[in-house]
Amino acid sequence: MVILGVTGSIMEFAPELDRLLHPQMSYVTPGGRVLSLSEIGDAASRRFSGETVVAYEPSLYPDLSSMVVLPSGIAYVNQYEWQPPDANRRPRSECSA
Repeated sequence: MVILGVTGSIMEFAPELDRLLHPQMSYVTPGGRVLSLSEIGDAASRRFSGETVVAYEPSLYPDLSSMVVLPSGIAYVNQYEWQPPDANRRPRSECSA
């Protein structure tokens, strides 16, 4: 039961743990115009060798980056200007969801 509790807690708080462990990918400076999902997707596809965007996870807070799910992993994106945060992509093998 203890193992189930611990693993369940890790799964429940995966986004928060992600931000804690990867702050350079998670936080952006708010400002300017928010890019549309199509602009973000087009830029991500160009940046990552034409990979198709599988899904989008828009930011819920102004200072958190948005995420774009690609076949190879998740790209963290500054939604105010197309600039990926430092070290912005985690391989699919490291992704929790």
